Amino acid sequence: MGGPFKKNGYQTESFLSIPLTHHGRTLGALHLTNRKDQQPFTHEDLKVFAPITSEIAAILAQGIGFRENVRHFSLSILTSLSDALELRFPFLSGHSNRVRDLSTRIGERMGLAKSDLSALRHAAALHDVGIVGIPGNLLAKKRRLNEQETEMVRKHPFLGSKMLEGVPGMDATRRAILEHHEHFDGSGYPYGLRGDDISVAARILSVAECYDSAVSARPHRGAITPAEALQMIRGGSGTRFDPEVAQLFATTAPSH
Repeated sequence: MGGPFKKNGYQTESFLSIPLTHHGRTLGALHLTNRKDQQPFTHEDLKVFAPITSEIAAILAQGIGFRENVRHFSLSILTSLSDALELRFPFLSGHSNRVRDLSTRIGERMGLAKSDLSALRHAAALHDVGIVGIPGNLLAKKRRLNEQETEMVRKHPFLGSKMLEGVPGMDATRRAILEHHEHFDGSGYPYGLRGDDISVAARILSVAECYDSAVSARPHRGAITPAEALQMIRGGSGTRFDPEVAQLFATTAPSH
């Protein structure tokens, strides 16, 4: 690096940045500053540090591989739990997959980044996994739940989010699961968040989940038609649902 650079009281006289690559994959960089002899770094320095950077890169690759394995294994277990729920409660059969597909369609229309779409898909597929912590007799009741029972069922977003706690790279997914029953006007649960305080993924998931639930029969009620469900989404724009998401959904809904 030519010439000194000073910031926050620290002066850099020389600087060397070496990529940390492993099997053609760049994992980071090693930054070196200020040679003791106050001379610039040279190509010889690169040769000296090459074995060290190779070793660091190999260690990083092992750590990343372990992290990805933990993530994959955790997701497999939670997906199996979600599938088991649908076997136990046939009225939920296919719900998570349909919500995932609807959510993905909206997310793509909104131009979400690849990583955000991935988090959205995982959240949609696992949004109800917290139901495993809710007494099964409540879900199967053929009448509307009373206030106490409703409060118990409303714990499932929190429980689902907790089940993903500690899983690497799943923070955005956890947040979407936790917030997917929040309403745009702040009247939802569990925290009464409103507007942009609710993650985009949760705002998308809220619309997709509500639509699929409405067009599917439940023990305490029958299904409504896709046209009626779409009108419900439109009617909730700006109150229960993000207006942008509701509008986009109206152009991508299965009834169209």
